[in-house]
Amino acid sequence: LVLGLTGALAAPAADTATRTRNFRQPFPAQAAELRLANLAGRIELVRGQGNQVVVDVTVHAAGSNANETQKLLDGMKWVRSKDSKGRDEWALSYPVNDYSGFHYPRPGHRSEPSFLSFLDNSYSSTQYRGKRVRIYAQKRSGTPTLYAELKIALPANSNVAVRNAVGAVRGQGQLEGTLSVDTGSGDVEIANHAGRMTV
Repeated sequence: LVLGLTGALAAPAADTATRTRNFRQPFPAQAAELRLANLAGRIELVRGQGNQVVVDVTVHAAGSNANETQKLLDGMKWVRSKDSKGRDEWALSYPVNDYSGFHYPRPGHRSEPSFLSFLDNSYSSTQYRGKRVRIYAQKRSGTPTLYAELKIALPANSNVAVRNAVGAVRGQGQLEGTLSVDTGSGDVEIANHAGRMTV
């Protein structure tokens, strides 16, 4: 085992640098519940104006090469989907038909060099867009880095449900309306909310 590790240490694999892409998506704030889903990343809830829920998305991606990284970035958009209970939702289009898992470097998690990734097998497993998907805290060979950070502006009359499979959800400012927050693995902190809230 020591000899094998020595060989690996001599020639570690180079990781592709993580790149980002930003885009904004408005949704109408109406009486019916607006459901939004993200697989991995931090979500920030802030007070919005007008009659739209506005979502600013920052996608982070790193594939095995520059072409794969760009394809991951370009492929992320909002698509209609269903949650595990069959309810309509808008979900970010992680390519779950092409990959069974994704790497999300969680804040505070100590990362090993990629050639020692077998030492850290921690992951979360969830259902997303009809597929069973794993989210790994440690970079793994054949598993791309892909996650999205969301800033969601909620107007006073909004009725919004946010589902985040892995990652923290934070709320700041005076939030109003009807709000539901669900995260499979991550802290939820809402500083100030007026209205009905379910966590």
